[in-house]
Amino acid sequence: MSYFVNNKLSSSSAFTHVYQCASQSELENSIDIALRGQGYKKGESSKDLIYIKGNRWVRLMLGAFHKYYKFKIVIRPEGESHFSVLVSSASTGMSGGIIGVGQIKDETKKLYNLFQFI
Repeated sequence: MSYFVNNKLSSSSAFTHVYQCASQSELENSIDIALRGQGYKKGESSKDLIYIKGNRWVRLMLGAFHKYYKFKIVIRPEGESHFSVLVSSASTGMSGGIIGVGQIKDETKKLYNLFQFI
């Protein structure tokens, strides 16, 4: 089981939390369970974790009326049994205009709070 330790960085489009857990794979599993519970699906990536919610093409057609979020998660070891988790937006929200940019900021805040309970 992973435990939230503290927050190192926070901005409108990214944040970094520090966790204490036995292994990186255990932390990845906890993150996967939490994000799938919020409706996210795991995207394709070679080294980092990518999670997507919504459909990009529908977002391009309907703008802010359809939500689309894409977040990149980077996990790095930070000492013995501690890991830093950087969560950053991989989409700007510009396809939804000014409202879409605001939606990305709101979703980042929502994930910030969610990740404190992982």
